[in-house]
Amino acid sequence: MPFYGAEELDNMERHTLGVLLGRQRFVRARIDGHEALLLSAIDRADRRASKRGKPDPEEEEAEAEDCDEDESMPPPSRKAQREAAERARRLQTHPDVAAALAEGRINTEQADTISRADLPADVKARLLDDAYAQDADETRDAVSQAVKDADADNAEKRLKRQRKARRGTCGINDQNMIWINAELDPVTGAVIKAEYDRRESAAYHHDMRTITDRAKRRSHAQRGADVIASMILDGIIPATATPSAGDQGVEGQLTLVDNQPNQPEAGTDDTEPEADPFERARPHLNLILTPDTVNNPDAVAFTLDGAPVPASLATDLICSAQINAWVLTADRKLLDLGFDVELATPDQKIALAIRDQTCRWKRCTREGSRCEAHHLKHREHAGPTDLSNLALLCPYHHDRLHQLKLHLRMGQTADHWQLKDIHGQVVDQWTKPTPPWANPRDTGDPNAERPETDEDPATDAA
Repeated sequence: MPFYGAEELDNMERHTLGVLLGRQRFVRARIDGHEALLLSAIDRADRRASKRGKPDPEEEEAEAEDCDEDESMPPPSRKAQREAAERARRLQTHPDVAAALAEGRINTEQADTISRADLPADVKARLLDDAYAQDADETRDAVSQAVKDADADNAEKRLKRQRKARRGTCGINDQNMIWINAELDPVTGAVIKAEYDRRESAAYHHDMRTITDRAKRRSHAQRGADVIASMILDGIIPATATPSAGDQGVEGQLTLVDNQPNQPEAGTDDTEPEADPFERARPHLNLILTPDTVNNPDAVAFTLDGAPVPASLATDLICSAQINAWVLTADRKLLDLGFDVELATPDQKIALAIRDQTCRWKRCTREGSRCEAHHLKHREHAGPTDLSNLALLCPYHHDRLHQLKLHLRMGQTADHWQLKDIHGQVVDQWTKPTPPWANPRDTGDPNAERPETDEDPATDAA
């Protein structure tokens, strides 16, 4: 590709610039592929040299001078070199992927996604063929779906794979900031996440109540950092509260629900936040079981967030678990649990999580454990505290709904919702994904609609 200066690029048409960008990406993919091949060859040469014995130091130094890289080009960062070396090692076992990358038929992201996947060779070959006509996002989604399909009928195998993929690191960056990163399987993570959700919701309300200047409130990321720090420093999650890689049980409270989940207590409509946003609470695990799964060790249960896990995990602890039975009709409507009280009761919050699972706002996927019970018809307008008049809303959308003076209404089913103005006119309407436990064959990600966001509802309502 010829080199163009900034002034030349400014004078080019958009179409020409797009073509040049496409060529540049094509060349970059080919370069990454050839780099992987070169690094693999260097690695093999180093192994051969080590087998022959250590060379003479003077001879080694002379050979290194002959093979030095172009000094006019600064070397990449150590991180980039590590990533390139890891890619080269993976592609050694995937020669077809390496060849496709060197030919520029796929990009580097696609090559990494396919080579990292724990899938049979024939499945990877099919994914590689499909990747030729896909972008990186489509390939990532296809690989993710293939991984789910590979062990969809074997919950034990799926959990074993998830536990094998667990990761955890801690370090310090160049700004002397300590960072922590962890990826946990759905069962182990559910215990920790339930406590995190409870504390994060309490911290949000604490900020809203005590800090009137919005600019001085903690951001979502800052609250999250404070919550994680408090959980570690308080020792709120003891080592015995989460299962090890080989365990099938979890010490602590296990709540089993007939067909639907029990959830940690969420906030309620207009409720006061806790005085101490980091109050201690015993870790617990919520799993969803149907009567059929209790008698079938090969069946699938679900965490509160919709992740499928082996039903045997819960049945092993059924003798010591708290069991709540909930009866639903075919359209997921629960029996009347209405009470003449101002705020939703703990039982109503559980039933509400059974029906809704996530925030009911359009495109918001915040989990039910981090949501609040909102009165569809407000209490000051004689609205009852009953399930038919309640809906899950995350704290952000709950506050914004009241600020905008709009009204949320349920449609024909618990998945259809409408937003109305003060005159009763429909401003917007949408359909939420059905929880996976409402359809036992669906073991996909219930939050695939869109990542959680704190977008302004006024934009959607327009």
